[in-house]
Amino acid sequence: MARVVNEFEISQERIKQEQTKRPDIKHHAKVESKQNSFVKQVQAMTNTFEEMGNPFLEECDDLLVLGTRDIADPKFANTIRNIEHIGKNQYYEYIRDRLDNRTKPLSDPIKQN
Repeated sequence: MARVVNEFEISQERIKQEQTKRPDIKHHAKVESKQNSFVKQVQAMTNTFEEMGNPFLEECDDLLVLGTRDIADPKFANTIRNIEHIGKNQYYEYIRDRLDNRTKPLSDPIKQN
């Protein structure tokens, strides 16, 4: 029994030594190059706000592209404004057709928006 305990303790010491030898592994977003890239992107967005004004204070109903101030297609803008309602309708339709009424099999593909 003492031999088994001794072998276990020795193996644990080896594991601890190996863990201390490993390089420090950071999350990919904490690497210096990613941090520098993020800072540049924040500065670019801040510069855009300063040059063109705050897009959140716009009074018009049009959907604007932040970088260029181009007006988005009204059909697309309408979809964005109603996306939650559209998604809920699709969910309820899925439940109704596949689970409640069983008019479509569960394996039928869901149409892409």
